[in-house]
Amino acid sequence: ESFAQFPKLFNHIFVSLVNAGEQSGTLDETLQRLADQQEKQEQILRKVRGALVYPSLVLVVIVGVVIFMITTVLPQVGNLYKELGRNLPLITAILLNFSNFLVKYWYLFLLLLIAIVFGIRAYVKTPNGEKVLDRLKLNAPIISPLLRKVYAARFTRTLSSLVNSGVPLLEAMDIAGEAVDNVIIDDIVAKAAEKVRTGDSLSSSLSGHDEIPKLVPQMIAVGEKAGALGTMLQKVADYYEDEVDQTIKNISGIIEPVMIVLLGFVVIFIVIAVLLPIYNLVSLINLNGNSGAGTNF
Repeated sequence: ESFAQFPKLFNHIFVSLVNAGEQSGTLDETLQRLADQQEKQEQILRKVRGALVYPSLVLVVIVGVVIFMITTVLPQVGNLYKELGRNLPLITAILLNFSNFLVKYWYLFLLLLIAIVFGIRAYVKTPNGEKVLDRLKLNAPIISPLLRKVYAARFTRTLSSLVNSGVPLLEAMDIAGEAVDNVIIDDIVAKAAEKVRTGDSLSSSLSGHDEIPKLVPQMIAVGEKAGALGTMLQKVADYYEDEVDQTIKNISGIIEPVMIVLLGFVVIFIVIAVLLPIYNLVSLINLNGNSGAGTNF
């Protein structure tokens, strides 16, 4: 009751576990279990954030290169062509017009960017927006396999802690569903809890959903038959936490070359847009020079 008065510091899971520990007389074991759970979740989050550092830095470099080239180099090439009364190549002309617009109306771009960011954040906070975002997380290329494993580890770890602490299964499912922090998974767990309430097993209630890895209900079924549901959930959580670690390493290995290739394509595109008119200009000067030499001769 004391912890529950500070929900920003002690969430629903924390309060429920402490309550179960007090009721069962195992508060010391419950607090140790809670500490282990929070440490593991923090490790997962730290690894996910670490995997995103390199792509973020490369993306910043790409944006910086593009802005520098189109706002500094291209205008000089455009002025040179204008003095000579020549038309720029199409790709260069398009970039130059964009550059002029960006330099002249940069504040509009800044306002538009701020409006988009705040608009997306406001939309995501709505029930429909939250569903769209969480559905995207479950189906996004590259990162969806990682997030599904993160959700599986978070759900089984929380549920095992609650069950091992003596929290009733239905209440534990409600809390574990919220702990996943994905409304799609939370809805699936809530529907599964209703089936359990009517007499179905936990494993059968969680089966048949693509969002939940098949191994989760399979291992839960083994735990139910052996009468060791909490222990089996803990083993599943350990397995998926190891899988998250390995998946992060794999994704990091894939992202680095992909970002380098993307950076290369952007640089090539900008270089072509800058060098093409310069090459045409040099060719034109050489042609004029050769024609002048022939006439004098």
